[in-house]
Amino acid sequence: MDDAAISTFEKRIKDRVNARNRSIMDVVERQTASLAAMCDQMPDHFSFSDVDDIRVLQNNYLRAILASTAVKHVSLSLSLIESVNKSDFLSYALSARSIVEAVATLRYLLLSKLGPIISRMVQSGEYDGLHVKELIERENTYLRGTRFDWIEFFENGFQPLNERYADWLIDKKKNKQAKKWKPGRTVLEQFSVSTCLEKWAGQEPGVGVLYDLLCDMVHPNIGSVMATMVCDDEKVRFKIRDSDSQGFRLFELSFPALATLAWPELTKLLKILPSLYLPLTDSH
Repeated sequence: MDDAAISTFEKRIKDRVNARNRSIMDVVERQTASLAAMCDQMPDHFSFSDVDDIRVLQNNYLRAILASTAVKHVSLSLSLIESVNKSDFLSYALSARSIVEAVATLRYLLLSKLGPIISRMVQSGEYDGLHVKELIERENTYLRGTRFDWIEFFENGFQPLNERYADWLIDKKKNKQAKKWKPGRTVLEQFSVSTCLEKWAGQEPGVGVLYDLLCDMVHPNIGSVMATMVCDDEKVRFKIRDSDSQGFRLFELSFPALATLAWPELTKLLKILPSLYLPLTDSH
């Protein structure tokens, strides 16, 4: 992948940070390039229907999760690097936050959703079709789950959704559990990002702190103000893509946490996925 080869932190950026940050940048560059190369070696198409052997279907889901997650991570990592090179620290925070969310959701799938099923299979010393169907159900939610009514959107556009949203705001005053979208229209409700993050933060509190920081940097809060703010003595001004903005300082402080929490965790999770492939033989 040519983009991965050229999308590295510029020397002028590395020259401004301390030795630890430079070392971490080097690691992220290598890992991103390595993952991009792996993605280029996964040209397969994945079928989720018309498969005679349910084990083939299960393996297709796992391979699709591996491929799609890796591709998204590379895309977000390249966007992050390019944003830093452009001194666009709002975009940096958006990419960084998305990376944390993606890792948290994959972690939740593997440890909280698939883990208990795998444990039952191991304890029984065998697996059957019901076990595999349970795995596929949760993997399908990860791949196809959503919290938006895509069917209505593609069929009829914004207007029906506008009307439904207005109705939901009224319904919510009476029932806080009211759904935004029509029951049955959203095929699968995706795992809650908040739940996924809380599960991870329960083991690593720094994830929660990092995520809150990144959210503040992209929301209309003081974090996003600082991301575009340039100080001049006791005065401030706001500029687009200015290397002297306070956003650079926010990057310096947040990037080590992001890289040391998200990248190693993702690497570990991606290694787990192939170990869950089911053998395509009759002995199990």
